[in-house]
Amino acid sequence: MSSEIVRFVHTADFHLEVPLFGVAYLPTELRSLFRSAAQQAARRVFDVAIEEKVDFVILAGDIIQPSSSGVAAAARLREQFERLDEAGIPIYWLSGRVDEKGRWPKSVLLPENVHRFVAGQADIVTYSIDGNEVVHIIGVGHGIELDDALELVPDDDEIPVIVVAHGRISKQVRSQAEQATYWALGGKHRATPIECDSTAWYAGTNQGRSPREGDSHGCLVVELTLDGSVQVEKVPTDVARFRQEHFFVPPEAGQNDLRKLLTERERELARRFPDQSLLVTWELEGPNRLARQWSQSEVVQDALDSLNGNKKANKPNIWHLGIEWSPTFDWTKEEGEQETLLAEFIHMVALYDQDESLPLPWETLLKEEQQTTIAGLLVEVDNRSELLSQVAELGRQLLTPETP
Repeated sequence: MSSEIVRFVHTADFHLEVPLFGVAYLPTELRSLFRSAAQQAARRVFDVAIEEKVDFVILAGDIIQPSSSGVAAAARLREQFERLDEAGIPIYWLSGRVDEKGRWPKSVLLPENVHRFVAGQADIVTYSIDGNEVVHIIGVGHGIELDDALELVPDDDEIPVIVVAHGRISKQVRSQAEQATYWALGGKHRATPIECDSTAWYAGTNQGRSPREGDSHGCLVVELTLDGSVQVEKVPTDVARFRQEHFFVPPEAGQNDLRKLLTERERELARRFPDQSLLVTWELEGPNRLARQWSQSEVVQDALDSLNGNKKANKPNIWHLGIEWSPTFDWTKEEGEQETLLAEFIHMVALYDQDESLPLPWETLLKEEQQTTIAGLLVEVDNRSELLSQVAELGRQLLTPETP
């Protein structure tokens, strides 16, 4: 046998009953993607297991709620289990909050390679290779204390131990860390290691569901070796990926220039992420004059329609969801040179923008009863330049004479 003891996939939180969500408007071209992304991402996890020729797969809870997803979704999941069965890869599935064993439809029989750890119980199985015991796997069902579950480990046994658990139990894991070689956890949607005296990971979800779960999601490929070391590799499996893309718009740029810049960035993203459909919200930082133009909803919608106009129905690689602006402090040469209240105001704001040592004079400008309210609002602003940009733009709107 080589220095490798065992390799496995650790994954969790498929939530096959939950489609993508979190956008204000869902175009027809995206509806199929939003419905099917979770199932497609699940298939990618099992693809990884087969391609990597792992010894087994650990599902650490919240895989599917059949009562919400329907029997058809459960049957599709069984098809993936059967693929692993044909490849000789067992599956150890711990029930989470949504997928307790009693909720699985009786009409969908699971293949023999699936071992289920159920809620309210602690259980131990031993994975063997050629008759040799290689690793113990303990499943900690809901409502079971870690102390009670760890009592299942045989005394004077030097075989590595994997503990599978679901939920926010980082504190308990730290206190018991040395009792296991690897902690395979579910219950957080971001892949997260726990700092402790062992190796412990939340696998995260395999597919982000909304803009709040942006960037990469996938599964973990874990390797336990004879020398006691543990190697963990994150492998992306997401089909659709929400992204916030931020870039600075040059001061001299016009509307056409901005559209060209967005198109160029789109091509760059397509090259970087060929395996995902990207759902992008643009966060632009640029001159106020452009921000004023693009604050009009019809201008933004026209730009989004133009950017999204060439997408193939039901199979977009990049879809632009929205455009948001963070204006920078700027003014025209004419505004700064005129002898007007606006010019004086602009120069005053510029002074505070250029010299951060100058305290902002809120107390001298506000009535006593206003100071507490305004001070509370200012605590939420952590970017002085951004605040002054907003002040400059408000002053421009209030001090610019209306055109008759």
